[in-house]
Amino acid sequence: MFGNPCPIDEIMALSEKNSLFVIEDCAHSIGSRLNNRLTGTFGHAAFFSFETIKPVNTYGGGMIVTDDDTIADYARKTITDSDKKIPLQTRS
Repeated sequence: MFGNPCPIDEIMALSEKNSLFVIEDCAHSIGSRLNNRLTGTFGHAAFFSFETIKPVNTYGGGMIVTDDDTIADYARKTITDSDKKIPLQTRS
């Protein structure tokens, strides 16, 4: 929280031991590092939020990062093929 990474190296060790898939929630940690490694580069995929109250603000955007082609292709297809309308959220 507040840009401070969780002990993701311990989580990844547990993941590897138990064949678990890890998605990092990096909503508040863009640019943060753990042991000189950027958050979002430990898990199989990571999500960054650019909502209005986040450190980097694009008024409701986000970013998915991965170095796995299968995950990237699935994310692209899911986002591209979605016919769901996502309403613009505002705060009053």
